[in-house]
Amino acid sequence: MTSRDRVKAALNFTPVERPPQDVGGQRAAGMTGMAYVRLKRYLGYLASPVYIYDVPQQLALIEPEIIAALSGDTLGLERAYLHKDYAWQDWVLADGAPCKIPAYQKVTEVAGDWYLLAEDGRRLAVRRRGVPYFQQIYFPLAERDLQTDGFADIEEQCQYVVGAEAPTPNGSWQMTELAWQKFAAQARHLRVTTAKAIVGHFGGSLFTLGQMLCGTERYLIALAQYPQAIERLTERLLEMHLAHLEQWLKAVGQYLDVIVFEDDLGGQTAPLIAPATYRRFFKDKQALLWRRTRELTSAKIMLHSCGAVAPLLDDLLEAGMEVLNPVQIDCAGMEPVELKRRYGERLVFWGGACHPQYLLPPHSPQEVTAHVRRNAALMQVGGGFVLQAPHNILADAAPENVVALFKALSILTNAEPRRAEFGI
Repeated sequence: MTSRDRVKAALNFTPVERPPQDVGGQRAAGMTGMAYVRLKRYLGYLASPVYIYDVPQQLALIEPEIIAALSGDTLGLERAYLHKDYAWQDWVLADGAPCKIPAYQKVTEVAGDWYLLAEDGRRLAVRRRGVPYFQQIYFPLAERDLQTDGFADIEEQCQYVVGAEAPTPNGSWQMTELAWQKFAAQARHLRVTTAKAIVGHFGGSLFTLGQMLCGTERYLIALAQYPQAIERLTERLLEMHLAHLEQWLKAVGQYLDVIVFEDDLGGQTAPLIAPATYRRFFKDKQALLWRRTRELTSAKIMLHSCGAVAPLLDDLLEAGMEVLNPVQIDCAGMEPVELKRRYGERLVFWGGACHPQYLLPPHSPQEVTAHVRRNAALMQVGGGFVLQAPHNILADAAPENVVALFKALSILTNAEPRRAEFGI
């Protein structure tokens, strides 16, 4: 069974010899550059540079040798671009380690702080001295009158949002026909030269992107105070996403196994919005986006939504979600037994094997192995499970624990657990 076969089997609730694993296959299953440097050193891969393909999140492009060493079964579509040496420039991580970042990314250092810049020089995000990550500091709609705004320029304003997830090489949709053809050719090359499952991160955010445009506090207040304004903004975002989706799937849809949408709807203890609010503003619009996706590709529809989203799962399934990521089992209502009991036959869980922010830095490899084995044995009941570290592996993760996480499933081969063992 190839990696692609293994992932497809899991996506279709078919038993596999071991659950498949996502090692850096999408922007919420990656590894920060500082953690990746230490992992490469630990595994003895010292010669090649570290490539940071997602600068705001500081995510490293995980090399095929490392993916193989960690038994990864996926590849991200970002490998379909930035594949030439001239596409990169030298830079440095927060701990001083050298790396490379995309040549199109504009950065500048001011008094020890690093800023990400827009094409016009506007400061969009900052990495403060000694801090491993970037923080968004510019919100394009922060000063605009939301009550009267028609948001006709929303696509232009999205170019000033760090992390808007436009899935093109330079974060911009100003792609020529020739550029789209090259992107499609590289995606096809990725498909035919590897046996890995191909994951494409589209984004398509409505709720989260609204916050990135307005600022979180202002946006959440406006949901209650100016609901008509949020309706208009969300309609504009949907129109933009649908147009981009047509272009994107026309180019690469046939080469994908999974397409990732995102909207972070949960906090640690509850959803960020009530289910009724989700239904009023977002459910029908996501359903339109996912219905069109289903018409254009056979790839499974994954929603990346952090946090305690259990109260929203029935609505999300009705809207068309097929795969949930990252399945943060440390959040309220996200207990694995209950998730598998209620949704195990109709929702694929892509994640859910560990608590990364609590487990990977302070514990021993033996503790990591036991924790992951216990959760993975439950989550794989009846299929529908792909292991990843729930969300990106952060800078303080110990390399021996990262290895333990992805090696923990070596004992779960040809051992389909019985539902009765877990009370489901």
